[in-house]
Amino acid sequence: MRAIVTVVLFLNLFAAIQSGWCETLKLSDLQQGGYVIFMRHAKTDWSQKDDPDAISKGCAAQRNLSDSGREQAKLIGRTISQLKIPLGRVISSKLCRTQETAQLVSPNGSVEVSNTLTEYPDGPSKPPTASKAEILEVLNAVPTLGTNTLLISHRPILSTALGRKIELPEGGIVIFKPSTVGEANLAAEIDEPALESQWNALREG
Repeated sequence: MRAIVTVVLFLNLFAAIQSGWCETLKLSDLQQGGYVIFMRHAKTDWSQKDDPDAISKGCAAQRNLSDSGREQAKLIGRTISQLKIPLGRVISSKLCRTQETAQLVSPNGSVEVSNTLTEYPDGPSKPPTASKAEILEVLNAVPTLGTNTLLISHRPILSTALGRKIELPEGGIVIFKPSTVGEANLAAEIDEPALESQWNALREG
């Protein structure tokens, strides 16, 4: 399995340099806390479709996690725990696939729900309501001392925050260092976070 950990993604390198934060992220940094971990929901069943009124109609009207996605989320949660990466707040979008992912990854199953992280909080027939500034406010919120904040959301939310289209696989993770200048500071991307080797590769940075 290919192990890819890209420290400061090329697409955001210029912004990272401008903001003055372009250091190499190491596993020990995450173990001390202070980062925001953005995760796209785990693998889903693409034979299911989101109803135009998906939010109001509930999980039965949405594209949900597949069995492999549930196993993926559990593995990611176990891997984070085994690597002693402390999680504080776990915040999810309103859609069932993100909430279930968050519950399976969260060390205690406790999850907050956020409109800002929801791809279409009023249903897929309507456009997203969160602005870039609103999403950045969540990404740049400083975690509780000694912990990292975990956000479970959607690819379009990440793309809005960065101002460019981002290809992130289901279950993929992007790590941010909260910024005081308003922009999103990308620290690392992990495409297969269930693999301990990808987190361990941060040690080599």
